[in-house]
Amino acid sequence: MTDGILTGLFDDDVVAVEADLHRDVLDELTPEEAAALPRAHEHRVLEFRGGRHCARAALAGFGVRGASILRHEDRSPIWPPGFVGSITHTRTRDRGWCAAAVARSSDVRGLGLDAEIDEPLERKLWSRVLVPAELTFLSSEPEDRRGFLGKLVFSAKEATYKCQYAVTREFLEFADVLVEIEQDRASFVAHLLRSAGSLAEGFRFHGRYARRNGIIATAVVLR
Repeated sequence: MTDGILTGLFDDDVVAVEADLHRDVLDELTPEEAAALPRAHEHRVLEFRGGRHCARAALAGFGVRGASILRHEDRSPIWPPGFVGSITHTRTRDRGWCAAAVARSSDVRGLGLDAEIDEPLERKLWSRVLVPAELTFLSSEPEDRRGFLGKLVFSAKEATYKCQYAVTREFLEFADVLVEIEQDRASFVAHLLRSAGSLAEGFRFHGRYARRNGIIATAVVLR
């Protein structure tokens, strides 16, 4: 992977690829992938196509080429046997970005990757997304950073949900996870506030984040 938004988010046993939805040349969907979106809007097709483009490029880093990345009924990606991964995309009217991260399942149990446009989390969403300890953290920070940190916590929870779902197949709510941001190390710890499958209440996920080129990206790896 060349230097970009994802640089430094993963160790060497994870291959991550990113793309600009409007500027980069993207692979066409395979017939099987296209069949999964029979009536989707063109913007949704573009996001899906970009994610699959990145996923195939990441798998190629392990010598797997030409795979169709289909999806389960819950819309999570179906990875080739022996691999785990995560796909993300984010878009506004005039820009779009997508990425995928892949690892061997012998090295990694679960991966979570999320991206958000670097705009403050709307104040009206704080009570829905943030638990009391996170609200206390935001209130202790300079006012001009609170919106960014709120969006960062939101993204960190999304990455954590994706990572744990690969292991537990359980859906979590925002209130089920507490995120502690470690700003000096561009990292975070996400604590489960309830049990999920084999993961007990109090289980900790360790993640990293990046803020570059108008994008906030978060990554969690469960080994």
